[in-house]
Order: sequence, then structure tokens, then C-alpha cells
Amino acid sequence: MSEKLRAIYTPPTREDFVPYIKANTGMPPMSPDNLNLDLYTDPDRSEMNIPFTGENTFVLKYRNRYGVFSSIETEDSDLKVLQLQGAKQEGFRVDSGLYWIRLLADQILLLAQNPESGVQRLIMPTQFFIKGLDDALDAALTRQTLTYSMLKRYEEFAARANMQFSNQERMFIRDIK
Repeated sequence: MSEKLRAIYTPPTREDFVPYIKANTGMPPMSPDNLNLDLYTDPDRSEMNIPFTGENTFVLKYRNRYGVFSSIETEDSDLKVLQLQGAKQEGFRVDSGLYWIRLLADQILLLAQNPESGVQRLIMPTQFFIKGLDDALDAALTRQTLTYSMLKRYEEFAARANMQFSNQERMFIRDIK
């Protein structure tokens, strides 16, 4: 289904980025002309120097450099969000100048709601079951750096996508109708 999702995905236009640009950040505002979001599959992903998982990866670039990315995969009729991560190249600039979690949540939800996708549920494991997050947290704790915001990304994503936590399935879920 990964190729199917790639085929039906329509990247946002310049105008689509405007509502996600932060104002009054103390830095010049990001130009929507320099933003690009696309959905990648293999072999295109393997050429990127970023860690990824799943079948597809949304990559947000700023000035043609990696800013943030989110990996997803399909499991039967579920679309599973596996990763929300900043990149080393432009991650700080994108994080400080763009509501990127909102953007990715909205784009992933649009993809899931496309009737051609065949998706019936959008799901996301709790942050304690995200692939690779334990290693990232251990490394961050070792360096005594940022951990709170790493966990908050997933909570913000779930809230923006209107996902509810299922105690039974131990994950965030949103039915797609």
C-alpha cells in the first residue's frame, strides 16, 4: 500500500504552508517559497541521510535541506504513525519557525481520509512504544538535554489529529469515515 499512498498524496502548495508559519519568533519569518513537503518510499528514502522506519516517510525541507520528518506504515486498513523527528540540518529553524507537528498531523490526516487510501483508522503507539524513541531518550538523558519536547510531539500530534487513547489497544486511534 506504500506505493498507493505515494501515488495519491498531493504535497501542500506555497499557500498551504502560510497558516503554519510562526510569527514573532525573534527570527525572520520562514518563507513558504522555501518549504517543501513530500512523501517518500524506497529506494528514494535510502539515499537520504536521515533515520527512518516504516514504509513511507514525510520529509519537510527548508531551503532544500532536511528539516523534519515523519515515518508511517500501513497495517491492514490502519495507517500507523511511527516517527516524528527533527533533522540535524534545518531542524532547529523549522522547529522555531513553523508549527510542523500541526502541519504533519493535518497532512497525514488528509492522506488517511482520502477515499482511495483504503485507510479505516489512523493509529499511533504511545510514545513509550515508538520505534527508536528509547534510544533517543537515553542519549538525550545522557547529555542532559531535551526529552520533554520529544514526548510532547506525540501528544500534540494525537491532539491535533483528534486521536483518542485506547486502553485496550494501548495506542492512540482515530476512526476514518
